[in-house]
Amino acid sequence: MWVARTGIISSSRSYSSLLLDTYSGASAAYSLRKLRTAYTGNSIRVRRLSDNASLDIGFLNNNLDTATLLTFIGSSQGLVSIFYDQSGNSNDLIQNTGGNQPIIVSSGGILVNVNGKPSIYFNGNNSTIVGSSSVITNNFGVFSVAKSVSGKDGLLFAQYSQFDANRTLFSIEDSTNQVVGFQAGSYIGKTGTITNNQKIYYYNRNGSSVEISDNNSTPQTGTNSTSLQNSPIRLGSFVSGSTTYTEQYIQEIVIYNSSKSTDKNGIITNINSHYNTF
Repeated sequence: MWVARTGIISSSRSYSSLLLDTYSGASAAYSLRKLRTAYTGNSIRVRRLSDNASLDIGFLNNNLDTATLLTFIGSSQGLVSIFYDQSGNSNDLIQNTGGNQPIIVSSGGILVNVNGKPSIYFNGNNSTIVGSSSVITNNFGVFSVAKSVSGKDGLLFAQYSQFDANRTLFSIEDSTNQVVGFQAGSYIGKTGTITNNQKIYYYNRNGSSVEISDNNSTPQTGTNSTSLQNSPIRLGSFVSGSTTYTEQYIQEIVIYNSSKSTDKNGIITNINSHYNTF
């Protein structure tokens, strides 16, 4: 099951070293935990379905303030309209159309969670949340904490355009039930088989060298020399002529506009100390 009962909130444990304090320079960072000590903003903006009231939800002991969230939503449903960028670059992800907003509290005031931590659920039918600008170019490091659903197209992250030849997808579950990197019409590297479990996904490019892994496994490598499309990012869907929606649970995505292969182990260790995926 993907829910936890009202009143069960995420751990109040805090960590002395927040991810972006140690590994700075992210071009965008979205999370249901606090990632940077100097960040004074919120994690998400949530809309209450019963009356369409909205509230920004911040942090308590560096974790999402689920007590305030559940009190605000009550017995209604909570939908995410903004996933705030904690990097300081104002690359927020926004969904103003109510029918397309992903869920964080289901009807009846039940918090969506994965592995005991709050999560945002994209239903595969219409849920998506979109940025306003590109956050990566040709070199990048992307780290995501997510759960793909076995047997579903589980897109985790996309920097997209309307043109298939320039489409860039990160961590998409293909017909073999694996998560893959996909760039400019070519698959590049695969992770292990999807098992409906929360995982930390890593996707990195340095020049034409690309690597992908999950839960700090040995990366699969590939090459791609095609320049990336300068276009916004989105979660929960991708566009190639028409929109395709994907079912997934997302808790954190951190994007660097440079290769992070040398910092990979340290970043994943920090992430795993909070989410305990492996």
